[in-house]
Amino acid sequence: MTFRTYLILSGLAALAGAGVACTAPTMPGDGGGSSSGSGGGGGLHVGSGGSLLGVGGIPLSVKDAEPTVSCADGVLNADEACDDGNTASGDGCGDNCRYVEPGYVCPDAGQPCRPFAKCGDGSVIFPEQCDDGALAAGDGCSASCKFEIGWTCSGSPSSCQETVCGDGEQEGAETCEEADGMPFDGCSLTCQAEPSCTSDGCSSACGDGLIIGAEECDDGNATGGDGCSESCQTEPGYTCSQPPPCSGADCKLELPIVYRDFTAGHSDFGVDCGAELPGVAEDLLDDAGKPVLADGSEVCIASAASFAEWYTKSENNAEIVGTISLYDNGDGGFVNRFGADGEPWSTVKDVSQTSNLRCTEVGCCTDLGLEDEPWNCCEANDTDCRPCSYDPERGCKQTVTNLDGNPLFFPIDDDPLALADSGAGMSCAKIPQEVYSGGWKWENATLADGAECTTPLHNFHFTSEIAYWFKYTTGMTANLTFVGDDDVWVYVNRRLAVDLGGLHVPVEGSFSLAANGTINMVHGLDNGSTAVTQQGDASDFGLEDGGVYEVKVFHAERKVTGSSFKLTLSGFNTARSECVPVCGDAIIAAGEQCDDGVEGNTGGHNRCNADCTIGDYCGDGIVQTGQEECDDADPNKPSGCAGCRVLVVK
Repeated sequence: MTFRTYLILSGLAALAGAGVACTAPTMPGDGGGSSSGSGGGGGLHVGSGGSLLGVGGIPLSVKDAEPTVSCADGVLNADEACDDGNTASGDGCGDNCRYVEPGYVCPDAGQPCRPFAKCGDGSVIFPEQCDDGALAAGDGCSASCKFEIGWTCSGSPSSCQETVCGDGEQEGAETCEEADGMPFDGCSLTCQAEPSCTSDGCSSACGDGLIIGAEECDDGNATGGDGCSESCQTEPGYTCSQPPPCSGADCKLELPIVYRDFTAGHSDFGVDCGAELPGVAEDLLDDAGKPVLADGSEVCIASAASFAEWYTKSENNAEIVGTISLYDNGDGGFVNRFGADGEPWSTVKDVSQTSNLRCTEVGCCTDLGLEDEPWNCCEANDTDCRPCSYDPERGCKQTVTNLDGNPLFFPIDDDPLALADSGAGMSCAKIPQEVYSGGWKWENATLADGAECTTPLHNFHFTSEIAYWFKYTTGMTANLTFVGDDDVWVYVNRRLAVDLGGLHVPVEGSFSLAANGTINMVHGLDNGSTAVTQQGDASDFGLEDGGVYEVKVFHAERKVTGSSFKLTLSGFNTARSECVPVCGDAIIAAGEQCDDGVEGNTGGHNRCNADCTIGDYCGDGIVQTGQEECDDADPNKPSGCAGCRVLVVK
């Protein structure tokens, strides 16, 4: 007597919820005590609860079951989920022909099964690093199922958590572990590896996001299988390139910056002397990458030793680590701005008063009760409307100009690590006439010229240090412009590129690299308000095609009552490699669901479309009429569904 029973698939519902293609079922039994598989002994039995039991009533996994009688003959029989002509596992079809392995579809009996990783289905299948069941960016798992910087993910479907840089555990997208909380020492504040630089350029290990030396790519990790290998070589099936910088209102460049706070008691701060003066710092940085005081400098700097404290940790300063945001300037570059969200500084360039409320006698605005709204009334002795809030409906007009940079650059005013200071160490600020116009007016608009300011008070005694890296290629163009006070020095490949030393009002310096390798430098103004210029070429800065080099900006704010800072970068692109799959090369890469080659990507059930996506397939939870008897991912499937077939044991 022959019994036919459906295969019992215990535990499949949980797998189906993960969205795995053709997930592994639990092994069937024959319901009547007869054996299944070759040999006829032992066999599989259905327990009273519908679960699958082995000999002695022990629960049995489908992977532990004996092969079907005809397993590996290349013919798909009624009791087989697949048959690829062999009894090897790990190739899509289980070694006993009773289940399809996760990450595969098996469209043709006797032919190899096809790997299948569908990003966004919630199942982590190589070459995916993660899969959270969505295709959104910014949640830890990217739209191509890779770890995002600052995140780690685990499980299938993946659950992602933000990493904590400096917690002693390197995980997720971290390529190093920051121990001391300081950037520019080989490991960034986000635990991304930084290059090691000398006057001969920069070198690094694979995974820092910079293509250096023999590296063909660098996607910010040293993990293979994602297009860029653990040795930073482009992997088969991918093409890797450096994307252009982002653009638009939502685009910004975050740079790490180190501030060092001083008090007015330091010999070089709180001083009241000096002027713009070139040659304060040596032309080369020292071995530690710091500026060195030139011999004979007379710019209110006590000694080489006191100058060295400006950019190193000492008992006379407090180190404060932060970031500075540079925003798309609409001209191919990035620049810092006044507002916390990238708002520019607005200044009144032209004003006019057309209101009939102009007084004929001094003081009549007060009589009209408009003393708190001066734009509503101009006194008889006013030649221009006062530069404050205005009301166009009452006859007041003005032209406003938006400017980049920050004329009130006080980044550590409220930082808890800042040193306590008083008296000369704290002061009110004025808006510099240079660049921002306004005639050096007080930040506090209620104060008249010559008045004594008591609020708001700012910390004027600090330095800042920024490091940035770029890859030089013959024919590239780049520009760095700085406007600020007091001292500013910019070094490219450890060579002085912008020299704005001394105590001075805001002045502009720049470093411009032309496509022919010519470099133009501006070092502020001479006493006749003429730009001090200098020319050179790429070889003067040791720049060679394909090399990676360092840009360092050193700034010092040492004197009241103005503090401005404007940094503009363009052309110095440091974006990490993006590796994308090559559809049609018969290699399945991250982001592709399948790839059977140009001739094989013809579409159809369980087959690959021309764009390397798969249409309807076994495991999508939809029973394809004429193609499938059931679907492993369908929660309402029969209990005997495996490989999208209702299997029976004879």
